[in-house]
Amino acid sequence: MKRVLIILVISIISCNQGFSIVDSIPYDSLRIILENAHDTDQKIRAKLSASEGNDSLLMSYLGEMSLIDRKNREKVLPILEKYGWLPISKIGEKASDGLFYVLQHSVDLDLFRKYLSEIKKLSEKNEAKAWHAALIEDRLLMYENRKQIYGSQVVTRKNKYDGAYFVWPIKDPEKVNDLRESVGLSLTVEDNAKRLHAIYNPNEEIPDNND
Repeated sequence: MKRVLIILVISIISCNQGFSIVDSIPYDSLRIILENAHDTDQKIRAKLSASEGNDSLLMSYLGEMSLIDRKNREKVLPILEKYGWLPISKIGEKASDGLFYVLQHSVDLDLFRKYLSEIKKLSEKNEAKAWHAALIEDRLLMYENRKQIYGSQVVTRKNKYDGAYFVWPIKDPEKVNDLRESVGLSLTVEDNAKRLHAIYNPNEEIPDNND
């Protein structure tokens, strides 16, 4: 019996050099879930943007967005927990964006910390988008009340600029546009602020708790 097994192993090694373990991750079914999360996430946010100036419609869409975000988290976070950050080559760009949107909109700092380094490492192999990591890092820094790196986060506070949106303080304003370009963010921080109707002050300091 042992001799038969040895012969079988030798046969596999010598005659089937292309032998490999089959990947057990169901990428096709995961792609469908993540692409659906992408679509629902972005459609409701497009509705929100279009409802500007209509308070009753805005409130309705905010409630709908909260429900959609919760359902997306219930579907997507278990995927993250089981498989980690999935490579773009396996799931495609749209699904990868869907994964990012659900994580970003979860506003869960523990999850940000857990997956940020993984996304960065995959981005070095072109298996994740560098701007995904950049936006998550900026958001994490902002919620930790620290200066952001890429100037991606825009906020409003009651007593700051009369409640207008402003770009959260940036660690190195002189280098921010080079850093943005390096991760694939095409707009300068100035142009992005204009797009978002936000005030940009390169000398902005972190607001006091009362701001």
